[in-house]
Amino acid sequence: MKRWMNRISTLFLFGFSVFILSLSLRLKVGSFKNPGAGFAPFLASLLLLSLSGVILVKDLLGVSERDQKVPFVTWKNLIKPINLMLALIGYGLLFTVLGYVVATFLLMLAMFIIYQPKRWGPHVITAFIIVGVSFLIFDVWLRVPLPKGIFDFSSFIRSWW
Repeated sequence: MKRWMNRISTLFLFGFSVFILSLSLRLKVGSFKNPGAGFAPFLASLLLLSLSGVILVKDLLGVSERDQKVPFVTWKNLIKPINLMLALIGYGLLFTVLGYVVATFLLMLAMFIIYQPKRWGPHVITAFIIVGVSFLIFDVWLRVPLPKGIFDFSSFIRSWW
């Protein structure tokens, strides 16, 4: 029963990717230098088509799930991804309130602590470096308007820069 369900879902994804591929071709794909409106859906449908094709071929060739050493998903395995999703939701909610620098620093720190909770010192330093470099690239160099939030780092940095 499980094998048939796997085949049905793989065939659905295969057909869905062919459908999206045909729609993206109608939108004019363009080229790498000048992408059209259908470029991103075209690449995504090619990726889905190839991955579902690999799964379908493996299923038709009879590669059993026992041959693949895939661990069973338990609640213990889902704690870190759930915490990461909660951190991303919090980042989305606090982005405009706290501003880019503070919210991104807290997100980076949360992501590092979720996956390696015993090493706080290097996490703080790494999060600080990532936020600082990305802030310099986007706000100072590219002049992308980022939310200022509580602290206005852009005027402080520009006074030094």
